[in-house]
Amino acid sequence: MSFACHGYGFSEYSQIMIKKDIENIWLAKELRVQFRTGGKIMEPHKVRQILIKTPEQPVEIVPNKSVRPAIFEDVKRLYRRITEEPGVNDTDDPYEFSKLLIRKIKLWKVALESCETVALKFFSAYEKEIHDGMHLINAISTKLDSFSLITAFYNHREAIFKLSDEIREISTFYLDHTDFWEDLDQSFEAINGHLTGLFQHPDILANCKILKKICNYSAKK
Repeated sequence: MSFACHGYGFSEYSQIMIKKDIENIWLAKELRVQFRTGGKIMEPHKVRQILIKTPEQPVEIVPNKSVRPAIFEDVKRLYRRITEEPGVNDTDDPYEFSKLLIRKIKLWKVALESCETVALKFFSAYEKEIHDGMHLINAISTKLDSFSLITAFYNHREAIFKLSDEIREISTFYLDHTDFWEDLDQSFEAINGHLTGLFQHPDILANCKILKKICNYSAKK
């Protein structure tokens, strides 16, 4: 097993060959370290599975730096504002709390990607918000060790609070009305296929133009 250790007197990426039972990997939490492989922070049990299958897989040992109590409390308050998840007040371990933040990031990313798929298929409403939201998510999740993640949430706390509201709004707009967007898209296809006939009904044609203007206005938001 090949490990690169950081912050314990070893030069960066120095390789340590560990011959002991890999069950010792479960000490990660007690030793306040995290494992990173392939550029991603991994749970100890997943690292163990990887090393059993591929012993030569390089694994970085990343020490958890201490988060200032005031910053930790501020981010906990932020998390309570953006989620209805109970038990946050009982989470005094930055390592465990960072896992809540990672889960929230993943949910946000899935929501925005789903909305983007619908937007590209139909109308591009909230295009800028979706783009900016994905950019912010990528920025705060560059490093997923507890110190880096909590610090990133603190440094971007106002933008994150805004993002949470926007994701809720965008998801309601697109994902809660998918059937409506599909019906509307089919209606426009039908209209475009019968434009000649609609010229004989100026009132209907006028209403169709108004509807298109509304959709185009939404697309520019």
